[in-house]
Amino acid sequence: MGQTPSHEAEHASKAELTAHLADRFARKCYAPLELYSFKDNFRSLSDREGDVRYLKEDTIARFLELPDILGVSPVIFQMVSFIGAFPFLRDAPVILGFEQMIMVVAIMTERYTEVLAKGATSRRKLLFKSLAVYDRKVSEIESRTPASDTQSNQGGARSHAPGFAVDQAGDDVDDDDDDELVMAALESLDINDAFRTGDSHAATTHGAMIPADNFRRLIMLLLLTSPLGPQESLSAYAERVTGNALNSLRATADNILSAFINVEKSPGITFAQFREVLPTNLPHLFNGFNPLFEHFLFSKNLDLSKRKGNIRAIS
Repeated sequence: MGQTPSHEAEHASKAELTAHLADRFARKCYAPLELYSFKDNFRSLSDREGDVRYLKEDTIARFLELPDILGVSPVIFQMVSFIGAFPFLRDAPVILGFEQMIMVVAIMTERYTEVLAKGATSRRKLLFKSLAVYDRKVSEIESRTPASDTQSNQGGARSHAPGFAVDQAGDDVDDDDDDELVMAALESLDINDAFRTGDSHAATTHGAMIPADNFRRLIMLLLLTSPLGPQESLSAYAERVTGNALNSLRATADNILSAFINVEKSPGITFAQFREVLPTNLPHLFNGFNPLFEHFLFSKNLDLSKRKGNIRAIS
């Protein structure tokens, strides 16, 4: 399938354009054996309503073997439901169908660079947006509240839900710039300027933050997945989420979190803090996503003795 001509893209629906981009990701980001495995995994894992097949939160959590004790499943599901809308982020969160998961896995494993070379450096911003919550009303109240009053009232902040006040809500001037990764995707589809309107600025970083407790849970998961090898099961590290090992994991996550914010004074991380700390202090923090999401590319049902015929049949 070649690149969509501009006059066709102008009249195509978002669903058609998403399907076209997903097809390009499938062909260029995965080896035939990986794509075969992905299709087999999706077919066996997905629920079905009518003609729609999709993945649920608990299904993804079980497949990736996310430890219940970390409470990180809702955080991961929020991320993938947002990234699944790529490049039309205005539509997030989305149902995680086959095409959406093709793009989720490509982005989480950094394989998308085979298609979107121009956006190779901007995955970090997309990850921030996928983790962030927004509450403009509370942010406006916070901006009018003296710092001393703000700090004294932050002890009751909740995790994984809108409603957090944002420290210095106007500090993320980065919103005036287009998202490099989104724009690279839209350009690859040869979409005209009118179609782009609004999508690159959907879910901006202004007035957004990652709740501290959500990020702590995610850091603990990333610490756990950091030594994972290809096809290695996360359950092999079950001893690291019990007893003293769990306490040590949590303490390490707290130390990393403190590089971003003082949790006693701020309920969450703004994009300005995120952007400042990651490149210099923690450039490899999200590397643990790569082996974790590559599990979708290995099927336990794969019979290598019949791989040629099977791949042709399922492709």
